[in-house]
Parts: sequence; C-alpha cells; structure tokens
Amino acid sequence: MVFRIIQVVMVALVGVVMMSAILTGGGNVIGQTALYGMIVVFFVGLMSPKGGVLLMIILAGYSDMLKRLMVLETNISMFDLTYVLGMAPMALAGTVVACVVQKIFSGKIEKRDVVTFGVATVFLVIGAALGLKSGGGMRALRLVADYGAFSYLIFVLPILYPTRDEILKLVKTTILIFVPVALYGIWQRTFGLADFEHAYLLTGLSSESRQLLDLEVRPFSTLNAATSLTMVTASAVILILCLRRERKISPLLSFTLVVVFAMSCFMTFTRVGWAVLFASLCLIPVLRYKSTTFLMYVGGIGSFILVVLNADLIIDNLPHWQNKLYGKTEVSAGEGQGLRIMTLSDRFIGFENMKRPENWTPFGIKEEGARIYGLSDRYSTTFSHDAISGFLFKFGYVPLACGILMGLFFLASLHRAIFKLPFDQQRFCQLALAGIFGMLCSLATGGTVFQFPANIFFWFLFAMVLITIGEKPRPVEEGGKEEKEAVFGRLKPAGAFRP
Repeated sequence: MVFRIIQVVMVALVGVVMMSAILTGGGNVIGQTALYGMIVVFFVGLMSPKGGVLLMIILAGYSDMLKRLMVLETNISMFDLTYVLGMAPMALAGTVVACVVQKIFSGKIEKRDVVTFGVATVFLVIGAALGLKSGGGMRALRLVADYGAFSYLIFVLPILYPTRDEILKLVKTTILIFVPVALYGIWQRTFGLADFEHAYLLTGLSSESRQLLDLEVRPFSTLNAATSLTMVTASAVILILCLRRERKISPLLSFTLVVVFAMSCFMTFTRVGWAVLFASLCLIPVLRYKSTTFLMYVGGIGSFILVVLNADLIIDNLPHWQNKLYGKTEVSAGEGQGLRIMTLSDRFIGFENMKRPENWTPFGIKEEGARIYGLSDRYSTTFSHDAISGFLFKFGYVPLACGILMGLFFLASLHRAIFKLPFDQQRFCQLALAGIFGMLCSLATGGTVFQFPANIFFWFLFAMVLITIGEKPRPVEEGGKEEKEAVFGRLKPAGAFRP
C-alpha cells in the first residue's frame, strides 16, 4: 500500500515538472508535449507491453492530427513534427525491450523468436542504409522508423498474442480504432478539408502540400498522406475478412465495415490502394494450391521482365491511352485523378533505366548527383520512382540479389509450412498471405507498403501467419469440422439451410 502511494506521488511530481516545462518552454506547446510524451509512452510499453501495442495503434491512427493542430500555435519546427511522429515508435520500442528482457530472464527463447528478431534487425539495417543514402536529417529518421522500427512487430506480437484468438482480438480492436479514420476520409472527399488543415498544408511541412497545386485535394483523413489512407483501408478489408472467417464479428458488422473501408479506399482516388485491394482479393483462391502458387511466382516475375523490356514502348503510348480514357467528354476533378495514367510514366522511366548496363553496379551508382526519386526526367539515366529500380541504383545488384535469394528461401519455407497445416489453419494463413502479397504489389510504385502507418497493417498480417503456423491444431470440439469454408461463413450441405 505504501509503495503504491509513493508511486502515485512520484507520477504526480513528474507530471507537474513536465507541465511546467511545457508551459514555460517558449516553444510549440503540442510539440513540447509530444517530446515528453515520447518518454511516457516508452515507459508505458516497458511496463505494460500490451498497453504499449495498443497505444502505438492509437497513435498510428491519430498522431498526424496533432501535427495539424500545431498551426494553432506559433514556432512550428521540424523538431516538433519529429516529436509527434516519434511517439508511436517509442511506444513500440518500450514493448520490444520488455519482450527481450522477459525472454532472457525466463530462459524460454524459442527458435521463432530468434528468427523474427533477426529478420526485424535486417529491416532495421536496411532502413538505416536508406537513411544514410537520403542524406541524413529528419528524412533519415523517418526511413529508419518506417522500414526498421515497426518490423519488430513480427517479434513482439507472437510473444504477446500467441494464439489466433488473441491476435484477432487485437485486430478487431485495431479495425474499430481506424473506423473514424475511414469515415473522416469519406467526409474530406465529400465536404473538403477543414480550415486548419488547409493552414497546415500551407506551412509546407507536409508532403501533401503538393496537393494544393491539384484541382481537387485527395483525402488523407487523420493520416499523413492519401497513399497511407488508401493502403490502410485496403489492408483493413483483408483483416476484416480474416475476422469474419474465424467468426469474430457478425456477418452484418463485417459487411458494414468492408463497405466503409472499401468506400474510403476508393474515394482517395489513389490507384495504388485500388491495385492492392484488387490483387489481394484475386490472390485468395490462387494461394490455395501449390500449382497456382507456383504459377503466380512465374507469372509475376515474367510480367515484370516484360514490363521492363517494353517500358519505352509503354511510355510512348501513355499519352494516346490517356486521351482514350478521358474521351471527348469532360471529366470531374475526382474522375480525372482516378483516370490519370500519365503519372505512371515516372515508374516506367525507372524500369526503362534498368535496361542500361551502366546502372547495374555491384554496390550502387557512385555518380555525383544521381537522380533517384527526384523530379521526373526521361533523359536522366539514373532516375527512379519505384522501390525495385531505386534499390538497384542505390545499393547495386549484389545486395539486391542477396535480398531476392533470402526472400525466396524464406517464402519457400513459409509456403511449405502452410501447406503442412490442417485445412482450417491453411485457409486462414492463405487469406492473410493474400493481403501481404497484395500490399507488396505497391513496391512497383514506391515503398508505400513500408510507409507509416500502412507498415503496421503489413506486419500485422505477417504476424498472424507466423502465429497460426506455430499454433497447435484446434480440437474438433472447439474448431468444429474442418470442412471447406467461404470467406463470409461456412458452406452448408445442399438443403441444410439455417437462418
């Protein structure tokens, strides 16, 4: 009892000191609050790992709204933005430290823990390398967080939520937390941005400031960009299907949520999300069989090679195809965004440059001022606007080949493990895997799959697969008969109708 009283007094004293520093510091109040908030959320994750994960999810959905509210104050700086965006990674960092300490002191370190921690560390190294290549500064920190920090979810989630039932409870909570995000995206498309959001874009501190030059601003809801909103809502649809498959939500609620998230995805008029959702749904039946899975890889690799070889022809024909899409009738600004394919030329320029032998260097292009992820320029031999050619130009074919070989080995092991599972677990893993591959399709347009907070949904899907593989088969009494199921319910024998 005395110890609890001491804890309460200490927390109160720390709170008073923090509030005094915030109010008398002279900087942006929200930014200063976020600075101390980073420390607080780290200790929340350290003392309560599950609480840290939940806090990270909430911050993933709404921390960007705090950035916009900073325009109500003065003295906005890039440091203030860093403090706000740093809270979610710090919450996860506390959780990771807690899980590592727990595993070390309990002595129950499993092979899966070592593998997932190693994979996450590899992504952290990649993020650090990308940060160094970007020239350092705030952009470097963001790349480290996007590519590296959140990958540790595949390490902590199987430890904290070791069964499908537990991880799906977290997924359901996550979906409900992001429902307002999807709804606000629909509101923005229908009624436009709020005044303070326009004021924030005018500061130039957001990458979405470029939208002010467009005919109609694409909605980005409470997130940092329209691409983030479209990726999050597209992946959320797959997560909802996973919930419904395990009967964690009712048919009516699942249908309503799918409509809300799919509509929000569509109304961003950002095609990468449309492609991710379409690809994910198409891959669900493909991944059910070994033969079609193999054909998927062969077809995907072959299609990419054909696109690279014919990139120049595609670029030359884009204006003609664009005129065909628009036709002779006028289109609205929103329809124009959805049908605008000329912006794809940036990606095809990168693919065209992959055909240049001088760009295939062992460890990246050393040319001074190489234009990678810069302004579109077909005559720049090192221009790139996709993750694949960009990685080749920055790091060379040796790291790229090593990454591809490691990825193929990992995927082969993953598929082998999935096809050995009982039918019920197989189908669940294949549904989640369809979402993973669908999100990876976005690599053809850039690294949006690893962009916060879309990366959280990506690693959630991955963790769900790993948890299911490591889970013991359910008894017949609990799991029911392992018969074939549809996504929205179990198939009934003919004549066995049940209302």
